[in-house]
Amino acid sequence: MIEPGKSTLWRMRMAAADEATRIEIAQDARVQSGLIREPLPDQVAKRDDFAGIVRLIDAIMADTVILERLPK
Repeated sequence: MIEPGKSTLWRMRMAAADEATRIEIAQDARVQSGLIREPLPDQVAKRDDFAGIVRLIDAIMADTVILERLPK
């Protein structure tokens, strides 16, 4: 398999934020359409995990000491 390409913290943050939003919108739509009574717990947990990744990357990007230690 081909190795993953290079990314940036900003791109990783945006991808995690987009995925958290996608999960939330999809679950809300299923609830509103009556397909499910409440959001699925595993999907809520995934959404929370992606939101946590966003917060972690925000903390990393706010700390110049950590940024200096990261490989370029």
